[in-house]
Amino acid sequence: MEDEWCIHYNDCPVVKAYQKGIIDVDWLDIYCRSSWQECARIQLEESQDYGLELLLPDGSIEERLKHIELFRY
Repeated sequence: MEDEWCIHYNDCPVVKAYQKGIIDVDWLDIYCRSSWQECARIQLEESQDYGLELLLPDGSIEERLKHIELFRY
């Protein structure tokens, strides 16, 4: 049976952190392949009526960000 990768694999900051050598491959093996539905980022996104773009580093939500076009680097 072929592994099923996360639907956000290509855009996920966790994957990018691994590619830059910041985190260990175990994170990808555990959460990005097969059991990606258990990922806290996926669960948070699916359980809330806002996207992760409104989530501040301290876990609070900034509603005003809805009205700002964010630039991607």
